[in-house]
Amino acid sequence: MIYLALSILCSSTIYVIFKLFGKYKVQLLPAIVVNYFWAASSGFIQLDSLDQFTTISHQWWIAALIISFLFISLFYLMAKTAQELGVSVSSNASKMSMLIPIVLLAIIYPSEHLGALQILGVIFALIGIYLTSQKGNTSFKWKSVFWPFVLFIGSGILDFLIAYANEHLLHSAADDSFFTSLCFSFAFVWGALVLLYQGIKGAIKINRASIIGGSLLGLVNYGSIYFLLRTYAGNIAQKTAILPVNNLAIIIISTLFSILLFQEKLSRNNI
Repeated sequence: MIYLALSILCSSTIYVIFKLFGKYKVQLLPAIVVNYFWAASSGFIQLDSLDQFTTISHQWWIAALIISFLFISLFYLMAKTAQELGVSVSSNASKMSMLIPIVLLAIIYPSEHLGALQILGVIFALIGIYLTSQKGNTSFKWKSVFWPFVLFIGSGILDFLIAYANEHLLHSAADDSFFTSLCFSFAFVWGALVLLYQGIKGAIKINRASIIGGSLLGLVNYGSIYFLLRTYAGNIAQKTAILPVNNLAIIIISTLFSILLFQEKLSRNNI
């Protein structure tokens, strides 16, 4: 249970850091690239050796490449959503996505039972994302809903892939740490390539704030994924039960952070 609590705390802190990036003018892409460098390093430091590189299957490489691409693209979208629409919107859109892996897991694994209450929860989750994305009593704006829904779909696919990898590819704490670090390493490479391209064009420069902010984000980010994998491995409950507890707790805590730290206002619809 301690791993679940640590995963929730780390994940909730990520949204606070994203909001602080906007406040302190931290360049988003460089900070996210630095974040993945430190997140990967944090995992590799814990390993006894790197011999596992020569023994892992091609399935690990494929899974890590796909997950890493989703990591960095969704991370950037989460940050932009948190800065432009608020922490509560970003956390709600990304974490209510749990309904996607819950449904997929229930379809693939008969033991992961999906009952009437869970189906009802799926319906309410979709309604909740729409209502949370609306700010004040202003008229409907497609842009304010489109990106949260993209974040919702992408995060759901990511959650499913992580749960699937845990079920079929990872069999120990060492596997969890190595796989997490491998995904973060590939995410760093994806981001570094984009950053290099923008740097050649002269469109971006890395400043000290991006390095410091990205380093802090990297440590928290690594913890959020590693502790979630350790929670899955602990078999304290079915994955279809762990995901709702984890994600809903993140929504509640990050929203409280947004109110207490940033004085974000929630409309009647948001509440």
